[in-house]
This record gives sequence, C-alpha cells and structure tokens, in this order.
Amino acid sequence: MVIRDKSLETGEISGFLDEGTDFNGELKFRDTMRIDGRFRGKISSKSVLIIGKSADIEAEIAVSNVSINGRVNGKIVADKKIEIHSKGRVYCDITTPNLIIEDGAFFHGNCNMGEKEFKEATGKPDKSPSVPPKSKPVEGKPAEPAAKK
Repeated sequence: MVIRDKSLETGEISGFLDEGTDFNGELKFRDTMRIDGRFRGKISSKSVLIIGKSADIEAEIAVSNVSINGRVNGKIVADKKIEIHSKGRVYCDITTPNLIIEDGAFFHGNCNMGEKEFKEATGKPDKSPSVPPKSKPVEGKPAEPAAKK
C-alpha cells in the first residue's frame, strides 16, 4: 500500500478499532483513526481515516482523507481525497475532489467530483483545480457507430 499522508508516514495514529471489535454509534476524532473491526453508524473528522483490510463498515463517513483496504457500505464524503486500495471493496456513493482507485479494487456506487456536487455535500467550495465541463449528451437515441470504409 502506498501511503501519501504525512501523519500516516510518521505512524501517528490516535485511535484504533482492532479486528474482532464490533462498534455501533457515532465516532468523532481529531487525528488519524484506523479501523480493522466492524463499525455501524456515523464517522466524522477533519482528519484521516484508515480502513484496514479486515474492516467491515456500514456508515455515513465525512472526513478529510480516507484510505480503504476493507469493505465499506454507506456514503463517503472526503474534503481532500479517497483512496481505494487493491483489497478495498466499496459499495456506496462517494463525493471528493480527488479519487484514487488501485488495480484490483472494487467500487460500486456513484462518484461525485464536480464543484457543484462537492459544495452540496460539504457546504464548502471545491478546492480542486478547475476543469472545463464536458459537453452534455444529446437526448434521444445513442449515436450510431460510423460505417466502416
């Protein structure tokens, strides 16, 4: 796993739910948190959440950065970045300005990365670089494939 966040590189984890732990409720934290157990509920922080390979999470998640190696079902909003690593299994809608999905990872859901969607989900302006909008699809039938010459 490639770890890019400074707090992860220095090993500064302030909280940990180990494999075999089963937690239901609301979790708020200030620094980096790692979950390897089972969690049901709501998670919120302005910091980093690490979801280990043995984690099984059903939650509404609102954090700055999230690194996923386990299973997540629910909704994720990340102010800065979502990383789904090769062992990650994500079954939810996500909103973030920066998404990294490694080869072998699984993602099933909707992904919102546009400025409007990010602002609606977080109440904050998008800090990602501005990208010109793509042209809108024309309503009606899909375009016919070009004839081969």
